[in-house]
Amino acid sequence: MRRLCYRRISGRELLFLGLELVDLLILQVMLMILLSLTGSLLLTLPLVVGVYFLIRFFKKNKPRSYTERLIRFLLRPRYFNLHSTDPGEVREA
Repeated sequence: MRRLCYRRISGRELLFLGLELVDLLILQVMLMILLSLTGSLLLTLPLVVGVYFLIRFFKKNKPRSYTERLIRFLLRPRYFNLHSTDPGEVREA
């Protein structure tokens, strides 16, 4: 079957164990925080595995990049000032 675009563009977004890059970064940060707080791998590993299954359950039947879009939505400003200038807007001559 011939593809209509490059292989890398239409490739899989899932990297490892069915998770995307943002999900893996969340697990990595969680692992680092828990290891620095507890210092014990026996306590940390079950918690990270639990978070992995929570992410998998949360992402079931969701579109790709759902976690990234949710984080961006939660971190955006709640309101925008009408009189503030946006650095990206075009200035009049």
